[in-house]
Amino acid sequence: MARYNISRLHLLPILFAVSILNPFTYYVLHASRTYFWVAPLTIFIWFSFKWDDLGRDTVLKCSPSYWEVVIGVLIMAVIVGRGLLQDPSARIFGFFDMLAFFVALVLILFGIRSLRAFWVPAAFLGIMGVGYSLEKAIVDWFGYAEFLAGLISYLVRALGGNAVSDGQIIALPDHGPSLLLVDYGCTGIKGIIAFAFISFIPILESGRNTMGKLLWIAISFLGFLLASVLRLVAVVFAVMAWGQVAVDYHTTIGFAFFMVWLVVITYYGSAPPPVGATDEDGEGNI
Repeated sequence: MARYNISRLHLLPILFAVSILNPFTYYVLHASRTYFWVAPLTIFIWFSFKWDDLGRDTVLKCSPSYWEVVIGVLIMAVIVGRGLLQDPSARIFGFFDMLAFFVALVLILFGIRSLRAFWVPAAFLGIMGVGYSLEKAIVDWFGYAEFLAGLISYLVRALGGNAVSDGQIIALPDHGPSLLLVDYGCTGIKGIIAFAFISFIPILESGRNTMGKLLWIAISFLGFLLASVLRLVAVVFAVMAWGQVAVDYHTTIGFAFFMVWLVVITYYGSAPPPVGATDEDGEGNI
């Protein structure tokens, strides 16, 4: 029987997932109920599509220096230590902490020169980290939350449910909890931007021509917009069916829609054009 070797490239997503998906990070450092699984799963999806390219990257065959390993360990120690020194009621292990852990693991396993190979997942974590501020700005400037609440209420009624909106509030007259607030986080803006970004890169790196890439980028972005709307419709119907339990896990329900579309659009959007399908300049067709 052939022996399967676990490489450092295998270890990176595995160790990242283990560093997030464990009782200490969840219960002691207070990782978000939703984000503590969203980040590792998204990283796994990215690795699955980039695996062959990463395996051919010569930089990833180099070993880290002693000091790079030490720096990586210190980064993780600082994050954990800072969390333990905080008052338990104020602790939160967020996306910037996950980003720091990811960078630290890259330093420990491959060294600083390899960071360029993993800039996409690192940027994804960073975008998710700053996303709340961006959501707040967009909602405050454009009133997007009020628009979304009205749209969701309309779609719920069109599908046979009973929902009305007033500003950012969605009221469910026949179910409890009877009032749902579409706040900054519920708009899904950071999810749309972050997941669209991580899907854009493989499309841009594909063999399609310029128009083909732009078309698939547009499809990707519109798909995430649609997923954002559908996830809220699903959440409202889930609340009608299960009540408070659905409220507690509404972000988990919502991110499932983003995950599914990420896999679909990355698979089809980054697929190479058919053999021989090239334009006059030798570029791949749509």
